[in-house]
Amino acid sequence: MNIRLFSKLLLCGLIFNSYFIQAITIHNKTNRTIFVAPYYLKYNKATRDQDPISMNPKSSESLDRPGRKWRTDREIFFSLKKDELQKTLSGDDINLISHQNIGTLKGADFYIAMIDFKLRGFSFVDWHIIEPLSKTGAKLAKGALSPLRSLIKKDKTAVKDNPYKDKIAQVRTGNNLSPEEQNFLKARKPKVKKALETTLNMKLDTKKVPVIALVGSGGGIRATLMSLGGLTGLAKIGLLDTLTYVIGLSGSTWAIAPWISYDKPIEQARDLIISLLGKGIKNIAPKEVKLIVDALLVKWAFNQPITLVDFYGALLANTLLREFGNNRQRIYLSHQAKTIKSGKYPLPIYTAVRAEKSVYPAWYEFTPYEIGATWLNCYVPTWAFGRSFSKGTSKDFAPEQSLGYFMGIWGSAFAATFNTIYNEMVANIPADIIKNVLEFILKEVGEKRITEAEVFNFSFGKVKSTLKGEKTLKMADAGLAFNLPYPPISGDRTARKADIIIFFDATKEPKEKMGALKGVEEYAQKNKLQLPPIVYDNLKDKAITIFRDEKNPAVPVVIYMPLTKDEELTTNSLSKFPELKALVKPFDFWQCMKNTCDTFNFTYDEKQGKELCALMEFNVRANEKILKEAITQWCDTQ
Repeated sequence: MNIRLFSKLLLCGLIFNSYFIQAITIHNKTNRTIFVAPYYLKYNKATRDQDPISMNPKSSESLDRPGRKWRTDREIFFSLKKDELQKTLSGDDINLISHQNIGTLKGADFYIAMIDFKLRGFSFVDWHIIEPLSKTGAKLAKGALSPLRSLIKKDKTAVKDNPYKDKIAQVRTGNNLSPEEQNFLKARKPKVKKALETTLNMKLDTKKVPVIALVGSGGGIRATLMSLGGLTGLAKIGLLDTLTYVIGLSGSTWAIAPWISYDKPIEQARDLIISLLGKGIKNIAPKEVKLIVDALLVKWAFNQPITLVDFYGALLANTLLREFGNNRQRIYLSHQAKTIKSGKYPLPIYTAVRAEKSVYPAWYEFTPYEIGATWLNCYVPTWAFGRSFSKGTSKDFAPEQSLGYFMGIWGSAFAATFNTIYNEMVANIPADIIKNVLEFILKEVGEKRITEAEVFNFSFGKVKSTLKGEKTLKMADAGLAFNLPYPPISGDRTARKADIIIFFDATKEPKEKMGALKGVEEYAQKNKLQLPPIVYDNLKDKAITIFRDEKNPAVPVVIYMPLTKDEELTTNSLSKFPELKALVKPFDFWQCMKNTCDTFNFTYDEKQGKELCALMEFNVRANEKILKEAITQWCDTQ
């Protein structure tokens, strides 16, 4: 068979279609007599299933594959000495004796060769595609991988349908806003003006239309649900259309990104996302694994770094973008540029921070238009992020990184729980599927920090870049710095400075700590940015607090809204919202924060999701008067 046929078999799902194959064939490719026996391997102990067989040099033998056992691997052990293949092998024996996994999805043919004076085992795919051997079997022919990579580039939908597949990308230098963002602002401002005039019942001078930014915190699924509820509340009181920017970090990005990508009214998006979260991130079917494999194969074909954040992001896409069907791993951030072009939505900005060791976690920002950082002074088109660059010019035509991958980066602090998610996933589907896919796709990952993503450095070789000598960039969840993504609208980029900042804070921390908001204040002080004085007394007990500088109207107004159950507000106002009362009144918020609402919980049923959303929607709607007065006062002082 030629490599094209083998590749097509692999890419079309060989690993799935071989599920019921039971008989296997062992091929001895050495010039020595070897002894082979199948074993069950579990918890560092191997138990022999059949007696050893002797294989002559350059011969093949058939044997029965051992039957399945729960969370137990099936292996063949092979040695030049028959007496090494004892009925039971200890951990030390396992480490010394060569062996090869023979799970169902590895196929029906297995190969044993002598490499560097050591016996090595190969699956069908290993032998013919992943690590093809020369005719003598003496050394690895790494060049044989090239045809497979070329085939993937030709055959994969993500590559063929890439609208930028023939376009060279250029890095933009300077912290002025991109032309695309400037055009967006021109389209959005009239809509903001109209919405403000309608909801505030006042006329505004075009020059006095405030830039209002909503800043959503991290906090896992809790932050996702808070953001959905808060956005719904803003829509109900007419303030959603007054936002120019909506900025997300970690869990809040998992609300914002699907909302914009689905292009649905926020209430519809809220209900959809709650229902999708109810299915759980860990529930994954074999056909969905195939979509993930395809996505990772494309990155592998372009020699791009792969870490477990890639797989984690694919799981997020599999859940949150499920309504896109087979395209869920091919939804892109740049798609949102078309959705927001008319000014229909606020501009979404997503965040991450540097993750190289021993460096300050400086902030990156991601928009549908470009990705970069003020401290780097460089920005790359979103569709080209992840390509290989040199001196500001892309060197390949790799397709865009998926939105799922970006969601993985933005919320990568939770990739630290990957092992837990993994163990729960394999309880729902045949273990061999996940195990063997990971062995194949993530073969080149190596020992990497699980919580960081790695991409080619778009500023590599760029004279003015502080990282011009680094081939890759490492990125992680911006919550590692502080949990409110204030920097993008702080005034670091003067053309994007917000006049009114609404903080939705789902941070779980002691009431007296206030680390997220203090992080905002410290960042402003360090970078000499304007912010009103913040008084921290009892902030977590109140659903809303307004901060302004009475002496200087140029200082942004800060509206702080934590995720809390304000007992006084609930007592006085809940009866005004009968459609929310049934969800909010019985909801034990503080108990939820100890259990279901824990930051690292990914499992919410629809009732729990609706309760948490309803609480934040109520907090916003019940404070409609305070919100509108704060905005009106800003307009009156300009």
